[in-house]
Amino acid sequence: MPEEAMTPTSHLTDIAARVERPAPFQPVDRPLLPDAGAATVDIVVPVCFFVAGISAWYLVKGRAKGFARRSMSIALGIAALLMPVRLYPGDGVAGHELPYQLSKLEAIEDNWGQR
Repeated sequence: MPEEAMTPTSHLTDIAARVERPAPFQPVDRPLLPDAGAATVDIVVPVCFFVAGISAWYLVKGRAKGFARRSMSIALGIAALLMPVRLYPGDGVAGHELPYQLSKLEAIEDNWGQR
């Protein structure tokens, strides 16, 4: 390239010209969020305990007892169903970390020096 045609971003336009762009509205062959199920469970379980805590406060104060009792039972029921679902991926992470990062697994399990 001649020196007068050289600009600070000329190499970027060359790279952008070589990038293959998909056609607009072309379907994608992979899911948008592959981990959406685990992320949903990660959010729903703490929300269930939050709702149960608010319901407990209402029961202690004696306000809206029927609503508080019903929301407490629904929140704890959903949490009880989803906690085993959440434990399975957690165990998978521990099994993955064991051969590669033993010290990290010891820190997770709070098991220092007990081999």
